[in-house]
Amino acid sequence: MARMREISGQSLTPTLEVDGKVLADFDTGQLSAFLDANGLQP
Repeated sequence: MARMREISGQSLTPTLEVDGKVLADFDTGQLSAFLDANGLQP
């Protein structure tokens, strides 16, 4: 919980951190866009 607040500034879930980039409180559409924007494969 402390790490989640540290990286996202909030306590909402889910929170994902990849290579220093943070996506917090997301839905499947936002997750897909995040993965695409960062060249990541699910």
